[in-house]
Amino acid sequence: MKMTMLALFFSVIITTGCLFEEDEPLSNCPSIGDNITWNSYGSFELNNEGRDSSARRIVSECGWHVYNGHNGGYGGTLQIASPGEEVIFVWAYNSFYGFMLNNGWKGSTHNGAMMHDHVSNFYGLHPEFSYESRGWAKYDNEGTSADAYFDDGDFLEKIYVGYYFRN
Repeated sequence: MKMTMLALFFSVIITTGCLFEEDEPLSNCPSIGDNITWNSYGSFELNNEGRDSSARRIVSECGWHVYNGHNGGYGGTLQIASPGEEVIFVWAYNSFYGFMLNNGWKGSTHNGAMMHDHVSNFYGLHPEFSYESRGWAKYDNEGTSADAYFDDGDFLEKIYVGYYFRN
């Protein structure tokens, strides 16, 4: 009887362990120099980067931190930021839904726009954006959304790609 119970105990442990395998370490950490498209940041694709645990691994393995108290949970988003908060990733509903780029981001868009580009240069590189109001341009196409914000001198200072941003 003891042997049967022991065998049953180990088979439950082994089966449970197989069902809840640990994530593999990240193959690469996001960098403030990564380039973007309207649905990816570097190698991180929107809606394709796993559950909240993926964001928490970026925090633990890459030196990022939870942004502005947005630690996820019911009704909240999980937002993580690079050490200088140049890049902020947003997880909602257990999926990577967006990212914010601020001054200090060193990458470029897929067409070559960079932080501090003049609004005329930005529109030249990204004619798909529409003028919304002074300092704000928007792109929205079949589930893809991006907003570009310009300072008072008409220079690019922020880009939001995706959804569920909280301040």
